[in-house]
Amino acid sequence: YEEVRKRGIRISIGFSNEEGIQVDKHSTSYGYHIVGAFQTYSHIIALHTSSNYVLHKIQTPDHFLVNTPNNFFSIHKSNKYIVWRYIDKPNNDYVLYSIVHEGSCIGYVVLKDDLMRTHVIDIITDHNAVDEMKEIIIAINNVVLDRGKRLAIYSILDNVYWRSIFKSTLAFRKQLQRKKYYLTAKKHDLKEIDERELFDVNNWRCFVGDIL
Repeated sequence: YEEVRKRGIRISIGFSNEEGIQVDKHSTSYGYHIVGAFQTYSHIIALHTSSNYVLHKIQTPDHFLVNTPNNFFSIHKSNKYIVWRYIDKPNNDYVLYSIVHEGSCIGYVVLKDDLMRTHVIDIITDHNAVDEMKEIIIAINNVVLDRGKRLAIYSILDNVYWRSIFKSTLAFRKQLQRKKYYLTAKKHDLKEIDERELFDVNNWRCFVGDIL
């Protein structure tokens, strides 16, 4: 980790399953803190609902996103990252949509279908206010219905932010697949970052696309 500190990297994060968490809990050398667990929320969709946001299917990111400051720790996801992570991934079956609000692209959504469901793999936007995200969720569910599915699956790092959103949109909780995943974090900057903020799950925003 000395090289990491020399490069000016302030924190490292990782994603662990139950087996990995047992290592993190009992290892004194790794120094990773367990921040929180991923949870799956499911929407049963019957009808289209009006939203201030719409989604447009695209082949590749076509707008430069300006990452404005917000109150969340998260992975920085540039257009280059989206292409590397989702578009150029071998044998990928991801579908990319732009999120449009008042005529402007304000982010992207990554979806993946299985036989019965659509999985929401990633939501990349700076429109993070609870009311804004509720509207984005409605727009996503409309597209899921357009894709011939009636079940939308959202797998996220669970916290107060997401619980407030999904409670209002009538989603129900279920276990994330057969394995449970966790976010872990390690602090390298000993002065500038408050550990209480870094290790508080409510300060983070992560999606299943960050893991799989």
